[in-house]
Amino acid sequence: MHEWVQKLLAVQEIDLRLDKLREQTASVPEEQAKVAGMLQAEEGQLAHAREELRTVEKELKELELEADGLRVKKTDFKTKSSMIRSNEEYRAASLQIEQVDKLIADLEDQQLAVMERLEAARGTVNVAVRRLEAAKQRAREMNADLDTRLGNAKAQMDKLLAERAPALAGVGPETIRRYDRLRASPARIASADRRALVSVRDGVCCDRCRMNLTAQTRMNARKGQPVACENCGTMLYHEE
Repeated sequence: MHEWVQKLLAVQEIDLRLDKLREQTASVPEEQAKVAGMLQAEEGQLAHAREELRTVEKELKELELEADGLRVKKTDFKTKSSMIRSNEEYRAASLQIEQVDKLIADLEDQQLAVMERLEAARGTVNVAVRRLEAAKQRAREMNADLDTRLGNAKAQMDKLLAERAPALAGVGPETIRRYDRLRASPARIASADRRALVSVRDGVCCDRCRMNLTAQTRMNARKGQPVACENCGTMLYHEE
């Protein structure tokens, strides 16, 4: 294998590793956003549970006030009935007291039902609080892992970038420019295969696009000349 091919393949290996590391670092903000979204969802659940609890507490308070008002009215009826001398008026007052008692009893039944809902609402809040605390712990751990991944990836990238320049020594400037242009092309950036230099596969076709090469291209690749695939433009080399 020609020296320039060996050197450029070494550079390409560095570049492909750098691509993967850049993908890892690029995905970190998105994953951090997912963590924040998970935490926000739990906070929303807790806020909703607390709002439901406040609603039930308000409903219970209103029932208690209404019942207290009826008790005051009942006491007032009793006080007035003690001063009544007519049997008919007394019966009418007693009927009013009975009606108030019924209303109070209905309100007390409603209070019991609301108190059960209140207990359930408090339980829901407690569960939401525990879920939020657990989510906060998970978020701390996940963000710590992401920070570690980001730090490790950047350290590896710095190391690889420091190795890249020396690896290019001995490769012709024009060859390097062709290689860099291919790597930087939008089509290659969007491709799953970002290789700019590949072998002549089985001696007949491009190892990247698998299209057959002309005899002249194969011959030039065998001679070590910097030739390219007629179909995809990838640089070619002959592998012994």
